[in-house]
Amino acid sequence: MRCLWTGPLLLAVLVLTGCDAKQRFAGAEDRINAAVPISADLRLARERLGELSGEEYKAERATLDAAWTARMRARATSCSPDYTPSWRQSADEVRVAVSNKNCFAEFDQKLLRWVGVQRVRLLLAMSPAAVGNVPPSITLQGQQARLSRHANRAPVAAVASAEGVELIALDDGRRLFNEKGSRGEVDVAPNGRVFAQYGTGSVRLRATEGGETLLELPDAAGVYWLGSWFLGVRSAAGKTPYVLSLRSAAEAPVAVQGSSSVQALLPAPAPEGSSRFNVLTFLGLQQYEVSDQNGALKLTLTAEKPGTDPRLIPITSRVGQLSADAT
Repeated sequence: MRCLWTGPLLLAVLVLTGCDAKQRFAGAEDRINAAVPISADLRLARERLGELSGEEYKAERATLDAAWTARMRARATSCSPDYTPSWRQSADEVRVAVSNKNCFAEFDQKLLRWVGVQRVRLLLAMSPAAVGNVPPSITLQGQQARLSRHANRAPVAAVASAEGVELIALDDGRRLFNEKGSRGEVDVAPNGRVFAQYGTGSVRLRATEGGETLLELPDAAGVYWLGSWFLGVRSAAGKTPYVLSLRSAAEAPVAVQGSSSVQALLPAPAPEGSSRFNVLTFLGLQQYEVSDQNGALKLTLTAEKPGTDPRLIPITSRVGQLSADAT
């Protein structure tokens, strides 16, 4: 038997056609997020992540998309837990009904941090910049110009002067990045794809090509390039350093065994992809294993080498003296 839709019901169906119908019958989380859209900075960072993962890491794209979708659903349910939009409500009505706008803004900052660590991780996992013939010398020009830290696996160096900072490719001398008036120490990642710029009470991780800021670390005084998926962060104001996961954005403080204070975090001389790093203290060296399970970052002490005087260890080498097998 055929059912004929007439009267008000037919009118409602005709009205709810096209995009409006699609939006009104979408899931509650999708409707809430559409009514309170993400910030412009987060949208741009998300687009850039998609471009990078699509070109260089196609195998990870599905995983990253699924993780993003889960976090967006959490955004809606966390910031509007007691509200479910009706299909009768328009996007404007949902926007008015949703309260706690500050929660959405704070959640967007967490999402921006998560997207930032993914971009840093993907760049650090890339192969080092191509190595060519390193010129025999470089002439530094400018008042108080000095060669800052350089990448140890790629021909990229940072030059800091009173005029600003500059990144130079040592294989052919080309300028990768130049910023006039910029201040603070610059530290280039081992593969030359990312550099850290130290400011007053914060650290910015930036892309070598173009200088875009990927991630900002507040209350930080420096970073340690420990691995392809985790970083050491030296906290400002004498606070305990911590390890930052570039998978989940989770943090774990480096609380060493004993009463000795941490002097430096060093990458362990281990195979590529190792999850271990060394901690230098006044009592010696300690080695930790890093694990990230379901967003919970854990540091496990695996080996110790007491009696090493840190003043005799060349920290500038940035490589720990305790290998992955504790020798």
